[in-house]
Amino acid sequence: MKNASTLKSRTSRSIQKEEPEVISRGKGKVLNNRKQAQGNQKEWPCVFVVLLTITCFIAFFSRRQHQHLHEISSGSLRQKIAQSQVKATLKPFVVIDEGKELLDESTDKFVEFSETDDDTQNKQNNEEEENYHDKDTGDLSLEDLIKQFHSDLESRYGSANMKWLDKAMEPFGSLEITAKRMITKKSKGEPFVIAFAGYSVTVGRGNYFNQSFPFVLEDLLKPLFDKMGLELIVRNAAIGGIPSFPYGFCLPHFLGMDADVISWDYGLNEGKAPHILESYIRLSQQNLPNRPMLIVLDNNAQRQKLLTEYSAADDLENQVLLDGLILHRGADILPKSLLEGTEESAPGLMNWDQFGAPNGCPGRSSWHPKKQEHSFLGHVLAKHFVKVIEHAAPLMEDSLQEHAIPTLLHLPPPRSPLTENSVEVSELLYGHESHDVGSHHWNLQDLSCRTSFLPAQDHEKVLPSIVVKGY
Repeated sequence: MKNASTLKSRTSRSIQKEEPEVISRGKGKVLNNRKQAQGNQKEWPCVFVVLLTITCFIAFFSRRQHQHLHEISSGSLRQKIAQSQVKATLKPFVVIDEGKELLDESTDKFVEFSETDDDTQNKQNNEEEENYHDKDTGDLSLEDLIKQFHSDLESRYGSANMKWLDKAMEPFGSLEITAKRMITKKSKGEPFVIAFAGYSVTVGRGNYFNQSFPFVLEDLLKPLFDKMGLELIVRNAAIGGIPSFPYGFCLPHFLGMDADVISWDYGLNEGKAPHILESYIRLSQQNLPNRPMLIVLDNNAQRQKLLTEYSAADDLENQVLLDGLILHRGADILPKSLLEGTEESAPGLMNWDQFGAPNGCPGRSSWHPKKQEHSFLGHVLAKHFVKVIEHAAPLMEDSLQEHAIPTLLHLPPPRSPLTENSVEVSELLYGHESHDVGSHHWNLQDLSCRTSFLPAQDHEKVLPSIVVKGY
């Protein structure tokens, strides 16, 4: 990858070299057809009007598309749709909000659908879920909120099943480091940012977007963060069908330079080899200034070993991953007997095979987690962060001293076998060996990424920012 200035200079040189050739061909064409043009002068006004009409249409359409993308990223599209009373009978459609209307992708208008028994049950379950999260916590202390969280957790999954929630996560690195991240953000008056990357699993395909596990986590943690006086921001920047690369080159663009926690969820489509995750680790810890905690949704043994190696060191300066955890899906952890949906089943394990969105909505594939599994994942993560809060809260009361995260000075040699790429590509992915005599460290340069993909945290650094000139 090249920086913007290099791309601009190369683009300019390319344009300067090609313009004379284009102009020369253009002159030749005019000279060769001059007589024919003189004979058809009366046709030119009509041609001009047609071309002008086409140009205006293209300009209008491009402006409308740009406005549409801006509305999606800003959230104003949802408000416009909510006010619309126009209905149609077109497909395909996607769910925008709960109710009896769907959004037609081709018209941005509502489409009526017929409600089935499953949809009625889903609606009832969703209402119960909203009531579960909308409890009044204004008069409770932080200690009381923590007790209420653990009590609700046992009521939801059963005290005998708490062991399965513990098995669904494998923390690595230091819990104290995560606590210090919270204390530092509180002392600076800045929000604590958890930004999720991944594809369709993290997106929540087949369910409402707000039912995806990142937002379940947000709903559970927000009352506690509010009580601490620390703003919590959760971003779900996952994009269905996009691999970790080139996505991984654009971490500041998608996740934000202020991210304190990020995630990786690409195991379904990227095989069993650990080398892609290794590049993601190296780039995230090098390019994001907070050296964020890493959450990995995966059950691959090779990648788990890699995470252990990158989080093990004698001192923090040589430890690449300071804190993080491996998150396992409920389907990989929970015994099938708990998911049969009998009268004895815990409330959080009932209706395990039901999606949160109505029948007919896209993404209802067998490999996508259903609504209850997303809720399970959110509760597992919340259990971990509540433990961090229990560690951080007493320290916040004593003092709000900033705890600077050590700067990553260098990287170790890559641990997984490098793929057969060119030297330039390998250096972008993993870095290069230091030129210092006697050093076995590796250096990795910062990357500058431009993309038109949404969602974007850096709206300045989108693809048009490197376009110098075009035809």
